[in-house]
Amino acid sequence: MNAYRRLNILFILLALLPTLWGRAWSQSPMQTGQWSKIAVQQSGLYVLTSSDIAALGFKELDKVRVWGYGGALLPEQVVGLAGRDLQEVPTLLVDGKLYFYAVGTVSWLYDQHRTFFYHQINHYTRQGYYLISEGGIPMRMGQTEAAEVSEATEASRLYTDVLHHEQELYSPSQSGRKLYGESMLASQRLSFSHKLPGAKSMRMRFSYMAYPNKSDARLSAQIGGAPYAEENITLEEMNRLVSSSGYKVYGIDRTHIEAKSTPLSSEDLRIDFTLSAQGISSHLDYYELNVERTLSYRGGQMSFSRALHKEDKAATSTYTMDQVSGLTLLRVDDSGSASLVRQQIASSTLSLALPARSASGAPSRYLLLRLGDAYKPSLVGRIGNQNLIGTPSAPDLLIITTDALRAESVRLASYYESKGQKVLVVTQTEIFNEFNGGTPDATAYRLFARKLYDLYKAEHAKEDCPMQILLIGDGAQDNRKLTTVWQIPEMQHTEFLLTYQSVASLDLESYTSDDYFGVLADEELKKDYYSDVLRYPLLHELEMDVGVGRLPVRSPAQARTVIDKIIGYDRGGDYGSWKMRAAFVADNGDGNSHTRQSIEISDGLESQVPELQLRKIYMAAYPRVNVGGRTTVPGAHKALMDALQEGVLIANYNGHGNPQSWADERVLSMSDIQNFSYPHLPLWITATCDFANFDAFSTSAGEEILLHPTSGGVALLSTTRVVWDIPNQMLNTAILKELFTPDAQGKPRPLGLVIRDAKNSLRLRSTPENRLNFVLLGSPLTYIAVPPAHLKVNRLASQDLEEDKLVDLHALERVRIEGYVQTPSGDVDGDFSGKLEVWVYDGEEELETIDNFNRRNTETSPTRYRDYRNIIYTGGTKIEDGRYTLEFSVPKDVAYSGRKGRISLYARDDKRGVESVGLSRSFVIKTGRAQQTLDDTDSPELLSIRLSGQDVLGSKTPLVASSALLEVALRDGSAINLSTSGLGHRPMLTIDGKADQSYDLSRYYTASLQEEGLGEVKFVLEGLSAGDHTAQLEVWDVYNNATRVQFAFRVEPALAPRIESLELIAKSEGGQTPSLRLRHSLAGMNLQARIGIYDMLGQMIWSYDKIQLVASSTNGADYRIDLSALDAGRLTSLPSGAYLIRLWIGSDGGAEASASTKWLLRH
Repeated sequence: MNAYRRLNILFILLALLPTLWGRAWSQSPMQTGQWSKIAVQQSGLYVLTSSDIAALGFKELDKVRVWGYGGALLPEQVVGLAGRDLQEVPTLLVDGKLYFYAVGTVSWLYDQHRTFFYHQINHYTRQGYYLISEGGIPMRMGQTEAAEVSEATEASRLYTDVLHHEQELYSPSQSGRKLYGESMLASQRLSFSHKLPGAKSMRMRFSYMAYPNKSDARLSAQIGGAPYAEENITLEEMNRLVSSSGYKVYGIDRTHIEAKSTPLSSEDLRIDFTLSAQGISSHLDYYELNVERTLSYRGGQMSFSRALHKEDKAATSTYTMDQVSGLTLLRVDDSGSASLVRQQIASSTLSLALPARSASGAPSRYLLLRLGDAYKPSLVGRIGNQNLIGTPSAPDLLIITTDALRAESVRLASYYESKGQKVLVVTQTEIFNEFNGGTPDATAYRLFARKLYDLYKAEHAKEDCPMQILLIGDGAQDNRKLTTVWQIPEMQHTEFLLTYQSVASLDLESYTSDDYFGVLADEELKKDYYSDVLRYPLLHELEMDVGVGRLPVRSPAQARTVIDKIIGYDRGGDYGSWKMRAAFVADNGDGNSHTRQSIEISDGLESQVPELQLRKIYMAAYPRVNVGGRTTVPGAHKALMDALQEGVLIANYNGHGNPQSWADERVLSMSDIQNFSYPHLPLWITATCDFANFDAFSTSAGEEILLHPTSGGVALLSTTRVVWDIPNQMLNTAILKELFTPDAQGKPRPLGLVIRDAKNSLRLRSTPENRLNFVLLGSPLTYIAVPPAHLKVNRLASQDLEEDKLVDLHALERVRIEGYVQTPSGDVDGDFSGKLEVWVYDGEEELETIDNFNRRNTETSPTRYRDYRNIIYTGGTKIEDGRYTLEFSVPKDVAYSGRKGRISLYARDDKRGVESVGLSRSFVIKTGRAQQTLDDTDSPELLSIRLSGQDVLGSKTPLVASSALLEVALRDGSAINLSTSGLGHRPMLTIDGKADQSYDLSRYYTASLQEEGLGEVKFVLEGLSAGDHTAQLEVWDVYNNATRVQFAFRVEPALAPRIESLELIAKSEGGQTPSLRLRHSLAGMNLQARIGIYDMLGQMIWSYDKIQLVASSTNGADYRIDLSALDAGRLTSLPSGAYLIRLWIGSDGGAEASASTKWLLRH
């Protein structure tokens, strides 16, 4: 905002504003005809000429119509704005020119209690906008009747002028809607000058922020060198604020609002501000003036009004105006429309009895000018037709996006629609056009959502509205991108979606929240939950009516990546037992409070969903290590990476964090995330500070998880600001409860409803504002991929299972498990035939945390917890006609805890695409050996050992890249030992004899479903250094017989890949999109692929790059690329014929390999 600029102003009493908007349309006037857009900055009278409208594509000036509201900030209490659609602006056609009044981005509001006009800046946009059309009957300016008064008084010759100074340069906290101006140093004087002819007296408000750290901050204001007022921020209150929070606070802002009247003796006004303090950071926010001046025209556009006490009941106010011959006088109403009082004043002095107040009760505002001084708007250009207002019904999903991201948004919508869900995709520009005349404002999102909500409620008054909102586009804390960090050209030219920011901008009450867009119901909006005359909502007091999610993407490429992941997850093709595991990570320190919270949260989930296998990774249970001055917890870090690689349905964290990492020891870092390669996408729930502050300039770690091209996660329920541990625990618990609470049909509910209901459940609880800092980054229509719990065990060790009766098992006993797949009605599902995976655990172990801070005199006692850590069997079998039977041997190494053991089951029917899980806690392992056992002295047999597909036991040393897949086929008559009860009796791989390169392979062992005693290990070795290495593989059976093998291999990091096979595996009839099956030579390496499709003339007609081939222990070097997931629409539109598909693979910057296959397409 330019300093000292006098503003032509619009006065609004905002509390009454909802009653002032015009007609509501059943169909948008924008649905037909030609439309264009113009822009304005300051309020005042504007003019359009014939050449202007020709540039906009119009021909007849007398038929041009103007629509919109200009740059005023929309009120946030929107209950009275539900019918607010496009408003036509009255125009004045004079001498072949079209005039209209426009509202700029600074509005002036009236404080009736203090009889003071104060300004409000639209923090969403730098310009106000209006729409232009042609045709129909334009609305012309009406006439305001005003009688002339014969006798002037001294009071009638005075009016209240207003002006302000505000530079928006700096956001100390990168949070909130306030931006601050000039920096102030101790004893430095900031001086400002204004020339105000006819000034009699003035009143001033001013505001500043400071962070005193050595003494009180005192800002003194002087008018003409004489003291006017001062405002103090004491060191005591600053210290109190900082100590009570324990987190970073950026200062306190203070506003002088008394605004006493001071007489002025000169037209030259000087204002000085002096800061008295040492060692502080301080910035001026603004100052604003109400000046009593004589009403004499002094050129340009002169806006005038008069401050009125609420006791003033007179209908009119007399204004005596000098030097007004030949001028035009307009009256401006609350909505920013003007009416004509006098078109051309004949006399030099004129006294009129003018209406004193507007319809809202605020003082009326008038404008004097020569028509030749009308402003020229900026001509933006043509826009298309649209009709959001005519939307007939509410969708299941409303997607709001940007122009650049529309195509990807439509792709996601098409996928959801193929599943029978109704989706509406709109750009924010379309919403701004119809609901705010083209001017950006986040509240416009809410107005449109409210209209759709009302459509649903009109027909289903007693039902919960199923609509969800998805914002596809990144957001910025500084919506206008004024501050330095946003000034780079790339950011200036990238369209972001808007964010809702709190008024508080310095302390821990500052937030951004997409919840704002989901508060829609009358019963919420009418509640007295709005603060002060500005009517800002106390958002934490309100209930969300619909769920809201956001994809914080900045480019179509990022959008494509995330949407690919969302669609792939929703299709459910990633079958596997990873869906029955959840990882719970907890920070150390703070008296183990985070550990205890995680225990309570996971215990609650275990009670609700006992089939889930929990990976409990408590940092306080692992030693801290200091290397080179950096403290880490390597055991916890490795446990987390292993859990993610193995696959988890949910990754949950409680503890300290920031936008780059978890915990001071960085148990999860940005580098970790960027190097993720695991294939299964969890839902992340992170109850930690700032982990996903998507509105910052830099991409946060939480966003990186979502944006990761092949790994990371499908969605996050994470945080944008500082949050508090106890409210975190409450919301974390509520989220998990809602996540696994089925709908009326017994099916999972979408994430949007989950987070909506979880937040609403805490609205009246302690610290409800904490919930505002949690955001859903992901689609609100994503459903957690948890299989139903239909697997049952009905016999164990030849005994029928009975409730509350345990079966005793013993070491080395041969045990048979029998069970079935149950239908929802309780019968055996005879149609289920597939594969069963089983894990048998010894009883829960009693564990406790350690003193990993080495504080031997600490008062913190160890925290005790229980966990199933000792696997005594993992294997599987077939399920036929809904029933299964398998046998296993209890190992010699067992714990004898006396606690219930656990049998976890997972099954899938590939033909039907059905999965199921189950659980039995029906046994306990007793001391002593089974009565009948077999003596086994034979060691496990290693049938083959391959590294990246190469036999390590052959005569040739394997040559591998920096990552390699180890595949071991092995057999043992009794079973491979996986138990942790015997020291060192698990399958282990050690590289170069180094302890830090020793890997427990027990979790990577899979028993054969075809032959008892047969199994395999698949494990990806990552980060191998160049050169020659040796490895030792050690395997034990349940009788503690061991086999050890050593082998050598060589690592060449830049090793080029080979495509060993490429084939088309989908039918080509009926226009189906093909899938490709690929096998390459670098098993274990993450590679990139690109595809080109050519016609028989060699012309490339379709291409797709940056396909990630993520290595895992499950896929080896075999991949399936489903082209329909990439771009089904374009491919199926190709004409019938023969095509050539070429595939290239390679690593970043490395050599590529390619292969081709033919595709015959028949429609």
